[in-house]
Amino acid sequence: EAIEEWIKRHPEARLIIVDTLKMLRAIRAGQNKNVYDLDYEDVSPLTELTTRYCVALAPVTHTRKAIADDPLATVSGSYGLTGAADGVLVLARKRNSTTATLSVIGRDVEEQELALQFEPDIFTWRVLGEAGEVRRSDEREQVLALLRETGELMAPSEIADYLDKVPVSTRTLLFKMRERG
Repeated sequence: EAIEEWIKRHPEARLIIVDTLKMLRAIRAGQNKNVYDLDYEDVSPLTELTTRYCVALAPVTHTRKAIADDPLATVSGSYGLTGAADGVLVLARKRNSTTATLSVIGRDVEEQELALQFEPDIFTWRVLGEAGEVRRSDEREQVLALLRETGELMAPSEIADYLDKVPVSTRTLLFKMRERG
């Protein structure tokens, strides 16, 4: 109700960020509902507000420490949180790193995974491109740096050994690099 009242007082608002979602959650005692239902019930009223008032609402939550292939599985809580939301952004970075990956997932957006670089002098993130392409270009740069450093011709298996990579993957990478000049 407090958010809805705030929106009514600020009709020009287009984005509301709630840091963190925990601040909006009701204190529950003695309920026999499962975690998915509780998470869904906490987020779905927020989703309804965004539709009713044409405003984006971004509740911030944390990620789990466990590694998962699906970015949605890294969001702390159950799938009820992400299931009730129209879209989810998952920012993943290693501690003290200036690079990160942003996964964009949602009903009305093109799903994508972007590579980001933090720019501390202007306190913002810069999009480097699609994360898979950036990773591949990093691998290519490692190969080129190795060849520049040694100044020698090297077999794919030697390059793989030196860079601690899988020989078959290195051979494929070198083939693609040759095709692109």
